[in-house]
Amino acid sequence: MKPATPSGWFARYLDYLTVEKGLAPNTVEAYRADLARLDRALKRRRL
Repeated sequence: MKPATPSGWFARYLDYLTVEKGLAPNTVEAYRADLARLDRALKRRRL
């Protein structure tokens, strides 16, 4: 089994925010931008 990645977790979380929580598109996009920044930081630090 392939290990889960932060990118995969982030995508599932964004889906949850959209489908289950019903957040506005602009709110989800703000979360997406923040998570993308976190993902880049994790990759730079090789975590």
